Amino acid sequence: MDATKHRVLSLVMVLALAGCSGGSNGKDGRDGLNGQDGAAGPVGPSGQDGADGRSTGGVMGKLTFKVAGKEYPATNVTVTSIPDWCGTATSDANGEYELGSGCAIGVYTIVFSGNGFKTLEVPNISIAAGKEYILNRELTAISPLVLKAAKPPNPAGFEREVTLGVTVTGGTPPYTYKWTPRTTNPTAVTLSANDVEAPTFTTGALADIVAADKKVIGFGPSLDEEGKPFRPEFLGVSNRQLTEMTYNFDVVVTDQMGFEGKVTVAVVPATLAQANGSIPTGTLVIASIPGNAAALVFTEKPIASSAVLNDADTAFPWFIADAPGVYRFDGLRVAVSNYVSSNPSCGGCHEYLMSAEKQAAMALKFKKWSNSAHGNHFFKYMEYDANGQLVWKTGPDGKPIPAPTANPTVFWTEPGAMTTFEYGMTGAEGTHYGENCVACHTTGYNAALQNDGFDDVAKAAGWTFPDLSKYLTGLTGTPPDLVTTEPQYGAWDLVPADAKAYAGMQCESCHGPLGRHAANGGSKPVGEYGVAACAVCHDRPTNHDRVALWRRSGHANTGLAFGESTGARANSSCARCHSAQGFVKYAANTLQDSVDSGATKENVEPQTCAACHDSHSTTVRIDGKAPVYVAAGFTVSGAGTGALCMTCHNGRRGLRGDAVPMTGFATPHAPTQTEVLMGMNAYFIGDANGYKVSGHAAVSETCVGCHMKTAVEGLRYTITNHTFGFTNDAGFDAAKSICKECHGEEVNGEAIETAYANARAQVIAQLGAILEAAVAGTAGFTVTPAGAGHGAPEGTPLVLALTNIASIDVEGTTIVFNLVAAVDVTFPSGTVSTKTVRASAGKVTDATGAFALAGVDGVLSRSLWNLGLVNDGSNAIHNPTFVFEVLQATDEALKAATPAAACAATCL
Repeated sequence: MDATKHRVLSLVMVLALAGCSGGSNGKDGRDGLNGQDGAAGPVGPSGQDGADGRSTGGVMGKLTFKVAGKEYPATNVTVTSIPDWCGTATSDANGEYELGSGCAIGVYTIVFSGNGFKTLEVPNISIAAGKEYILNRELTAISPLVLKAAKPPNPAGFEREVTLGVTVTGGTPPYTYKWTPRTTNPTAVTLSANDVEAPTFTTGALADIVAADKKVIGFGPSLDEEGKPFRPEFLGVSNRQLTEMTYNFDVVVTDQMGFEGKVTVAVVPATLAQANGSIPTGTLVIASIPGNAAALVFTEKPIASSAVLNDADTAFPWFIADAPGVYRFDGLRVAVSNYVSSNPSCGGCHEYLMSAEKQAAMALKFKKWSNSAHGNHFFKYMEYDANGQLVWKTGPDGKPIPAPTANPTVFWTEPGAMTTFEYGMTGAEGTHYGENCVACHTTGYNAALQNDGFDDVAKAAGWTFPDLSKYLTGLTGTPPDLVTTEPQYGAWDLVPADAKAYAGMQCESCHGPLGRHAANGGSKPVGEYGVAACAVCHDRPTNHDRVALWRRSGHANTGLAFGESTGARANSSCARCHSAQGFVKYAANTLQDSVDSGATKENVEPQTCAACHDSHSTTVRIDGKAPVYVAAGFTVSGAGTGALCMTCHNGRRGLRGDAVPMTGFATPHAPTQTEVLMGMNAYFIGDANGYKVSGHAAVSETCVGCHMKTAVEGLRYTITNHTFGFTNDAGFDAAKSICKECHGEEVNGEAIETAYANARAQVIAQLGAILEAAVAGTAGFTVTPAGAGHGAPEGTPLVLALTNIASIDVEGTTIVFNLVAAVDVTFPSGTVSTKTVRASAGKVTDATGAFALAGVDGVLSRSLWNLGLVNDGSNAIHNPTFVFEVLQATDEALKAATPAAACAATCL
């Protein structure tokens, strides 16, 4: 059967069956409604508790440290947190710690401290809920070793064996030692061993230290103009010099664990010394006796003294003044005693022993001292009134001038007179003021010596320098120099009265201790012009560097003072400026043509501190408040303290100018800074009285404003530049950099200096040209050779061929002939062959000797004057307008005076 038929049959059968059921089903009915809930069943048993939720965490870890490369647990270290919400933990024997687990979630700084470890702060530690932060750290252990340098003998002396030592506490013995000498020691040293507890070494010879001038600034004898010692004397030793002649050794001590400690042991061979005739007990006295080879001995010394004259057969004998009394040898005498503190009361003893005139002079000295830097810190702000009372100065508004403190932003209101010691103790230096300051702010302080000075008296009274931070409150100003707004007397009031009697720099600070003098008149206080007394305080390594700077200046030239101010020249115009003794007399009256300095070979001093500063008032001897006459022939007004400089720094030949005839071949005495600055004393430019003042005269304090108060690059100084020049610490002349201090970074003066050199060279070339023109057509010049040096004998006249003249130069009134070929020149000392012949301008003639080429008051002599005048060392910087006008006028005058080839008489 096919498929189609089959499908039809199946359908028929289905229909047949349906018909047998009785019909089709009806539609489904709707769902019925839900039935009501049944009653609740009984409660089942409770389930187990779940874990608690957390909002805190903790920190834990291990702490270690290393010594000599080996690691150890860091025990007993305190662990805290910032903020302090985590409590405190301590590391155990294994270095482990756990800072709880109760730290609230957040960010912390964890701090490890204590038990000999450097405090370590670890920031940004995040504490998460329910977690422990693992924080391991290596700490830095602080060495438990405490080292204290043993005190060698002080002073140790020279060529003496010294034992070094150090006291060690803490750490784990046994200890090892490593000693290293500093390379800056004044002489090379050899240790007996460098790995023992107490090695020895021998200090250097005094002669070697004196010779080491580059190491020990200015320590040595007075030298003549040839650089040789010229007189027996005592040598001063300043704080700076003492520091530089001190031997230093570094010692490193290591314990068994490897911890290290380091300390420096210092060996001081000498003591501070003022080099005068009255010194404190215990001082190491150094003498300079040029050429000595004899075995010197004391011709007098105290019975109680066991002093020995060491190096007695050398140029530098020395001894330690171990007992009061007089010591004498080889004509040198020194009186040794203790301090008594004048306070100042010297006048009391002399009331009935001195003439009225001397009493008045002494009273004046005390009056000056009472308002000086040594006696009253505010001396610049106080003055004596008409009744002789010390009162505070007032300003233009009539109010007291504010008193400065160590902080430039803080001033005190009329605090009254006080010593610098009191100034520091009452808060004007803040807590910066320390015991090291007191050494120079009191009388007789020297911790190395027992001589009844301030330190000894204070110690006997039970006083030690206090911690000022406990007494000074309300510090203000610009950090770090915080000071008090007014004096606070808490610490000052605790200073014993006996010690306060030594406050300030009193008579004995400069004249030496007067205990012996006060007792029996055995030692008189001696006025000192030497620098050593000042250098004790004003020559320190880190500050108060005036003397060290002064030593680098021309003012420190003892040889020049010796040559110009002793012997036949002691009573002369030279002595006015070339010795301290002469200048003090000259400054009292600058109208003097000459002074009797009273200086001798044994006591002459150059321009030391006492030359410029009155030792009792501490002010400069000429302050410019009144007009000052200078030997150049005119008066200077309004120059301030620069007037003191002008007193000597002028040509000293009197007033000059077109109306003043020359009376001889001369140039101004060098230096001529005052004439150049004030535009005075030149020829060819008009009246001598016609000032052509430089704009630089407007600088406050004139000379001082630039030469002392302004720095050049590379020159380090504090307060004032007492080199007075512009050579920096490296020895380089940095004068060109001084201009920009006032005129700006782009100004250096080089163009002016170059123009000056060219203009000067042009004038000299013109001068040479007219000299050659004067002998044109002749064989040349007849000259009398000038000897080298001041006052040297002249040589035998000779003829210089015109064809052998390469160039002509000038040096003062000397004509310098530079030759093509050498000639023989005969002097009393012998004959020399040279290409340079010098001759006095007034003695140069033509080859025949028939006529002189220059007249006394001619164009050439006046030109030489002008060339000397403008050559003041500043290369025209002091007064460019004036200098170039003078050079131009001189050049024009020479050109106009060019002579004919033949002269019947003097040509120029």
